[in-house]
Amino acid sequence: MNRQFEYADVTDIGSREENQDFHDHVFTADGALLVLADGMGGHHGGALASRSFVQSILKQATAQQHDLAKHPAQTLKRFFAAGVEELAHAVREEQLPQSPHTTCVMAWITNNTLVCAHIGDSRLYVLAPQGILWQTRDHSIVHLLVEQGEISPYEVAKHPDQGRLYKSISGNKVPEPSIEVLDPLETGHALLLCSDGFWEYVGADEMLFLLSSVDLNADLAALAKQAVNRAGDDSDNVTAQILRKR
Repeated sequence: MNRQFEYADVTDIGSREENQDFHDHVFTADGALLVLADGMGGHHGGALASRSFVQSILKQATAQQHDLAKHPAQTLKRFFAAGVEELAHAVREEQLPQSPHTTCVMAWITNNTLVCAHIGDSRLYVLAPQGILWQTRDHSIVHLLVEQGEISPYEVAKHPDQGRLYKSISGNKVPEPSIEVLDPLETGHALLLCSDGFWEYVGADEMLFLLSSVDLNADLAALAKQAVNRAGDDSDNVTAQILRKR
């Protein structure tokens, strides 16, 4: 499976004291699962939330490969519920006064399947030579403003309410993830998963450049560094993963 795809990832702490983003991936006999989370809540709480949630997802994916291959949408939804339980356990172990929150976006891909699940404003893009074919819908206040026609999509990154979410993950309850079953990736297409620290400062044309990159790791890292530089002294953590079909 992994011979048919090229994978690269990057994470940068930006100007923060701690990197509260966390990401990972796994190749199975049937496909690949990519997972990325952006922790919230300050101090070490956000890092705990993103790390424990992603690690829970990967542990489940390894143990439930058959279910993932046969019933991917239902299985990803179940992963979210189990991830919340794992986060709640981690919060109790750390004796935190309240549960930190995290976003999460994940994608399961095989030769004939592509399923995305997410909560929050970490995004997945489907990239193709003709442009961005699809992207996740943020669970954010500013995205609601876009849908209501009050602001344009180009105003999202700089809007004062950017980052305010109406749906996120914590150890307190199991939220309903948005799940989409998409057309399979074609040769020359790619999936890009990223935190808001990346997509706020990287344009569509720059993302699409990755389709023709001859050094995917280096070029993705360059875009992440560019995002940090553009954000200046207030740079968020910046994390991205890409899976390109050969």
